Amino acid sequence: SDGSRLSRQQLIDNSLLLVLAGSETTASTLTVGMLLLGLNPSVFQKLKDEQRALASMDAGVLTWSQLDKECPYLDVVIKEIMRIKPLSVNGSGRYVVETLVVDGMQVPKGYNVGYSIPLTHANDPEISLPDGSHMDVVKGFKPERW
Repeated sequence: SDGSRLSRQQLIDNSLLLVLAGSETTASTLTVGMLLLGLNPSVFQKLKDEQRALASMDAGVLTWSQLDKECPYLDVVIKEIMRIKPLSVNGSGRYVVETLVVDGMQVPKGYNVGYSIPLTHANDPEISLPDGSHMDVVKGFKPERW
């Protein structure tokens, strides 16, 4: 191979990697979601109530479009699941466009900076609590914060 095209085996390997990586993150998110809903039965009940009410308007049928556009509580539950147990520890890097100073430290133009998704949520001044309970799966899971 001249490096410009993938071989058949490389295509198969990359395809399998994408399928496995995509299904693993989805499975992990669903597992965390089930854990959080099991630990927080009032949230689970409110979620069921929202969807039952919506289904009752359309002969007991829920469509993907309804779930996507007409279930605001489902939306905030998903956001809270992703906030409290993000699967990605590090976000993608960003390059500094121009030299800047952050907390007294100079960050030069062109420097690659990264961020931590869990630390971003843990240190969010809008929601953080001194005891860290805002990140606890039982005490901190509050979809209503959104």
